[in-house]
Amino acid sequence: MKNNPEHLRFLPPCDLCGGFRSQALTIGGEQAHRCQSCGLVRVDSTHEQCLVPANRKGCAALERSLKSHLKKLPERNATILLVGASAARLADAFINKGNLTIHLLTELETPAPRGVIRHVLSIEQAAFIPDLFDAVVADVTAQPIPPSLLLQKARPWLKPGRSLLLVADNSASLLSAIWRRSWMGQRGASLTHLLTSHHLERYAARSGFTVRRLRTVALPEGIAQVIARGNKPSIAVRSVGHLLAGIARLASAGEVLLAELEKHGTAQIPLHKPAAERDQSPGLAHAMYAGMKRESMAKSGVG
Repeated sequence: MKNNPEHLRFLPPCDLCGGFRSQALTIGGEQAHRCQSCGLVRVDSTHEQCLVPANRKGCAALERSLKSHLKKLPERNATILLVGASAARLADAFINKGNLTIHLLTELETPAPRGVIRHVLSIEQAAFIPDLFDAVVADVTAQPIPPSLLLQKARPWLKPGRSLLLVADNSASLLSAIWRRSWMGQRGASLTHLLTSHHLERYAARSGFTVRRLRTVALPEGIAQVIARGNKPSIAVRSVGHLLAGIARLASAGEVLLAELEKHGTAQIPLHKPAAERDQSPGLAHAMYAGMKRESMAKSGVG
């Protein structure tokens, strides 16, 4: 039998269910793997993942959601954390709110508005104290953050009963279904996983969150840009973009997912492990590790 190099490469477990069985496939010219247990698709980018400029309309939808959420808080003073490409724009919009303490988490040396507490580091390196924030707002449409890492890190930072506001690309949108190659060409460089509303619901249930609100947002400008393949959209293309956006709204198949996930109860298990904490021998089952540790401890105790 001819040797297949794909079989010799170690593949990480599924970010959602932890399964190791996956199927290699090509989506819009990009190599990917689909988990055979939960169906989550991981994008295997052959080039370095890059940041894509934040969409203004998506940022506006996130801003409206945050305003609505802040009105529900019983306290007059609130502390929020902004993560992602839209963080600086959101900080500008809310800096005049005298009852807000705003923290900005970014990996770039971008200027922050006066009065905003900026943290220049990755979310994996961040270590805020527990129960600090009334809301965590994350835009992962333009930043390659694994969903399990985001939910695992954000959950202890939130106060009990507080929410994570999340905006992400919808891989089950009408746009990605019709122009898959063009959509992947523009968005695939910044994505680690292709998410749908079903996947977000499973992430929430597994990570100790309750889905309070989950909807899609259709952006005519984004549709026109994908149709034009990065070129300046013509008037006809813009008209088609508005038409498809209307159809997507009716079918709940917009290209952006907007979710409000409320912290509750306890999380089942942490899904994401930093590289330094991963098992050195991934082929050895965790139960065997635990058994070996128990046996060595028992022997040392007897001695």
